[in-house]
Amino acid sequence: MVLSHSPANGEDELASQSLARTRLHMLVPAPTPLARLRDTAAQLGITVVDAADDDGPLLDDNTAAFVACGVCIAVNPGLDEGVREEVFAMALALTYAMSPGAAGHGGDITAAGGFVLISRTREAEPLSALGLLATVIAREHGHETASAAFEYTVPVSVLAGRPGRGGLRGAPAGPQDCRTANGAAEPLACRVRR
Repeated sequence: MVLSHSPANGEDELASQSLARTRLHMLVPAPTPLARLRDTAAQLGITVVDAADDDGPLLDDNTAAFVACGVCIAVNPGLDEGVREEVFAMALALTYAMSPGAAGHGGDITAAGGFVLISRTREAEPLSALGLLATVIAREHGHETASAAFEYTVPVSVLAGRPGRGGLRGAPAGPQDCRTANGAAEPLACRVRR
């Protein structure tokens, strides 16, 4: 007596699909961390562009990227791919926390002008919640790094006097370098330093 196994309906089809996927993965290289980050941005409805036009880069040498209204990321085209991946992760972390306008929720970045500038100055060790989030985002997208946290500039509209926030609505805790216009009480922007 010979016992044979006849696969249940669909078992052969599943095995065939699995084999096809395995062969496809062998032929198609895995996407780079930058491609994965771009895909994530696209899935979130965030537009990603190079910050350049026909005349060249739109950002100065000290600025790595800017995030506009939490829905657009413009990256300096002069960045090498590794730094670009880390800056991109920081930009995604910022989009998570941005609240364009004059009021937001606790912990939000309230960007009165609707934008945040990311500098090229990296935090050696992510100390802020956004820096930690950026580092996790970079790692989850295949980029191993000790830190994907960068200093950033947030335009602010009002002094809020919130404890632990340096007195600025939306400004993360920590030392800030705030600029004002003609001695006005309202700062124009704060550069967050860690």
